[in-house]
Amino acid sequence: MHIYDDRSLTGKPKTSGKKKSLKAMAIAANRNHIAKLNNFKTNAYKRGMGSSFYGTQEWRKLRYKVLVKSNGCCVLCGRSSRKNHIVLHVDHIKPRYTHPWLELEESNLQVLCEDCNLGKGIS
Repeated sequence: MHIYDDRSLTGKPKTSGKKKSLKAMAIAANRNHIAKLNNFKTNAYKRGMGSSFYGTQEWRKLRYKVLVKSNGCCVLCGRSSRKNHIVLHVDHIKPRYTHPWLELEESNLQVLCEDCNLGKGIS
């Protein structure tokens, strides 16, 4: 006759039977959400989400519309591509990887010069 312990039957040690607290469950759910978000962010750019999106006709038309509306000036420093010979970026205020449903919303776009756009990520 062989005596089995709980581990040999289920492959897992027996739990104490205590339920997780709401706080512990919320922390675990938040960790899972962050992991999924980071995975989506990484995999989306690996798949070429950026390059295919920025080549679409919808993006190019909206980008042009936003540039015309801003008179070709950076909304932060006011420099223009004509007067100051700078590169302008049409920037997503809320990033595409966290808010993909806002990628073609004009209200989520701003015109920034290259210096202001790159400096935005520092702070």
